[in-house]
Amino acid sequence: MLLYEIRVQLQDIQPPIWRQLKVRPQTSLARLHKILQKAMGWTNSHLHLFKVGDKEYGEGDFDWDFEVHDYSGMRLEDAFTKGRKSFLYEYDMGDSWRHEIILLGTVESAEGERIACIAGARACPPEDCGGVTGYLSPAGGACRPGARGPRHAAGVGRPPVRPGGVRCGQGGQGPQAIVTVTLLPAPAGSP
Repeated sequence: MLLYEIRVQLQDIQPPIWRQLKVRPQTSLARLHKILQKAMGWTNSHLHLFKVGDKEYGEGDFDWDFEVHDYSGMRLEDAFTKGRKSFLYEYDMGDSWRHEIILLGTVESAEGERIACIAGARACPPEDCGGVTGYLSPAGGACRPGARGPRHAAGVGRPPVRPGGVRCGQGGQGPQAIVTVTLLPAPAGSP
């Protein structure tokens, strides 16, 4: 079976936070959203959109203020057509975490292989920390491990890591198989 190898990189953060994934070309954008949530370490607590060319795709049952196409019918093989090699995924419209999804190529899969996170670097920022500005700000206390506050309680939903690495493993089989991603603690002395 043929798989796409894609790179997903959070925009506007250096050094980059990224994952390299193997996914089926028939994967819908709705399914890709779930894969990205798991691979990047997000908690699926916010709205999200894909921008493919000049069209936006998202949840069809949400009442958007602008034209958004239902993403359940849009597949990766449709997104990567007409020479298009990349598109955008935005998670959390308040913090505006923008990810570029880049088609690296196609590979033959091992028997039973469906989805895999094969490489990556650095843990994602915590949820609700003010976007790139809050994450990079020296005063961005909400993004620091152990931060306390009404929306930023430490240890809720994810380990207090930043900006360590990732350990990616093979996904299982079946429709619920996603990826195994283990967030690693930040090296001592890192921002």
